[in-house]
Amino acid sequence: VILITQHHKRLVRFAHAPFHALYKQYFAYLQKPDSGYVKNVVVRLPAKLKEALNFVRQHEALTALHVVPHGIYYNLPAELWGVTHLTTGKLSYLGSQLAVHYQHAAGILLLQAQRPAYINAPIQAYAPSYNNAVANNNMVAQTRGNAAQWRWQMPPNGLPALAPLPGARQEIANIQQLFPQARLYTDSLATRQQFLMQAAQGGWHHLAMHANTYQDLPQLSALYFNNAALPAATLYAQNLPLQMAVLSACNTAQGPQVKGEGVYNLARAFAWAGTRNTVVSLWPVPDDATQVIMKVFYNELAQGKEAAQALRQAKITYLAQAPPLRQHPWYWAGFIINGPPVYLVQPPKQQALPIWFIAGLVALIGISVFFALKLKKQGQAPKAK
Repeated sequence: VILITQHHKRLVRFAHAPFHALYKQYFAYLQKPDSGYVKNVVVRLPAKLKEALNFVRQHEALTALHVVPHGIYYNLPAELWGVTHLTTGKLSYLGSQLAVHYQHAAGILLLQAQRPAYINAPIQAYAPSYNNAVANNNMVAQTRGNAAQWRWQMPPNGLPALAPLPGARQEIANIQQLFPQARLYTDSLATRQQFLMQAAQGGWHHLAMHANTYQDLPQLSALYFNNAALPAATLYAQNLPLQMAVLSACNTAQGPQVKGEGVYNLARAFAWAGTRNTVVSLWPVPDDATQVIMKVFYNELAQGKEAAQALRQAKITYLAQAPPLRQHPWYWAGFIINGPPVYLVQPPKQQALPIWFIAGLVALIGISVFFALKLKKQGQAPKAK
């Protein structure tokens, strides 16, 4: 693991094998929220990595961590890493202390960071009604992905029989309460064509809908609008210069991992199409808990917080309000954010450098030039006989 901060660079070496079985066991625990819950069960880190993280946190005023995960580390949110709280000394979730940004690769981050962190554009939010739910006995979906409720017979419009998501509709209604200028697309308006047309203009788009992931054919992984699927293969062929795409659906961060390339998922497809940031999910997220987390997320954004900080606060708020049996990480830790810092509300302008710093810098430059010219003049003077 390479750990880089503003003032420190550390290469942390440790044996991965002893932790693989442990991480797989923890991931299995994440997938079974009803199997029992023990409060603050953190992901155990190798001692050397934990020591390195604690060192830089003690010596620098860190507020966020940027992670380029690989292998099994990708499936376990860094927010669940166990770190020592700097004030209490107790073991706690890293996400309770730092916001986390995920990156597809360092090179992609550099390209994304060249674009502005804020643009003035209204939110556009989508929540399909899935009128073909009659084929699914009018069931209401509990999760936003390929869960047990799905019956994969194909109706005439080419979509699987998808159950409605009442939480998704309430989710985008909450967004419009905070941002009255937001444009909502529901029912017959929440179409693939509408999204592609609007997304080509850029902006901030929120997609609360069903999704499906194919590990063996990642190009077929798709988001499901009211009239058609939007597969990753189509996204790769688009130009979508979005500031943010919030993929409020199931498993949108999942896909096969390719050595040296990262994960081939819907988030990568959006990034390839030109999208700067994405919010995606690592597993089938529950519809009701997602609605709560997204409401707080946008409330924090409305107050001017950076997106990763807003998502962190949304998870903390959810944990503080949820009953014990709903505090299992499966309910709240699934969403992560890809990309550099980004704002929905214009952030405060950076303060100008203090006058004493500018004056000191000018004086330093002047002194340096003076001595450089003096030395040059001495070097050109005729030598004494």
